[in-house]
Amino acid sequence: MVGPRWSIDPPEKLGEAVKNALRLADDLGLTSVAFPAISTGVYGWPYEAAAREMLRAIREEANSLRNVSRIMIYLYDDRAYNSFIDVFKRELGDFSAMDIGRSG
Repeated sequence: MVGPRWSIDPPEKLGEAVKNALRLADDLGLTSVAFPAISTGVYGWPYEAAAREMLRAIREEANSLRNVSRIMIYLYDDRAYNSFIDVFKRELGDFSAMDIGRSG
């Protein structure tokens, strides 16, 4: 999966990448999917913006998934983790249905 570049590509491209990955996983019969913080490295997306866009896409697609029942987001450092947690708390309140993990 290749994500969009910050300030170059439209923000919706990040959401579309997430939705397409979820649809593909569902079509393949997978029950879980793990995402990194797409486009936050060399493509320059701020963590908060990526978290908002990824969450929006997941929420829009979740009800149409037949097989995928677990969506995980794995983050590589405390800054990314804390940024995603802050966004998810603001947007969802209790987000226990979604896993967020640190790989480092």
